[in-house]
Amino acid sequence: MQNLDRLKARIIDEAKARASQILAQADEKVRETLLEAKRNGERRAKEIENAATRAREEQMRRGRIGLALEERNAILRVKGDMIDAVLAEIPERLGKLPDDTYLDLASAMILSASPSGDVEIVPSPRDRSRITPEFLLCVENKLKAAGLSARFSMAREDADTSGGFILRMPNVEVDCSLEALRDLYRQELEPLVAQELFGGGDGLPE
Repeated sequence: MQNLDRLKARIIDEAKARASQILAQADEKVRETLLEAKRNGERRAKEIENAATRAREEQMRRGRIGLALEERNAILRVKGDMIDAVLAEIPERLGKLPDDTYLDLASAMILSASPSGDVEIVPSPRDRSRITPEFLLCVENKLKAAGLSARFSMAREDADTSGGFILRMPNVEVDCSLEALRDLYRQELEPLVAQELFGGGDGLPE
């Protein structure tokens, strides 16, 4: 459980680190979107003034509602893009961790999968040199202490992923790629990233 907690904490720290960098870049994009929406609203208002009094009032009401919806949707789109940008970079940032820190995460991923029997590791290209026989022996011993017996070997081919590895057993494969790890915790990460980006409010001009 401690390994998984460290794993989650590392992912969240990486997401927060990137979130602060992206926030500044989004402000200008939102301002431009809202300025265009405001211009459209003003143009609509001028067109509405030429209509009959009753029709004008109704159309102006609808125009205000439409403009409010455009502004809200523009903000939501930018927020979603910012959150996606943070999450998209998590695998790459995790892959660049120092070897000792990264191997702690790799060990936690393997232990959480609880493999047993003959287990073939299909590493990403960047992980092949980092996952050493000594590391695998250490993980085997940790599994043994947890009452599981596993014998690891390295596959000849590489996994088609930017980082992490696949655990291949006779009847099942477990995706331990960094992308799969990010996706596994996505629902937990999204509100945390949003809080880091926007705080208690929007954090963006309205």
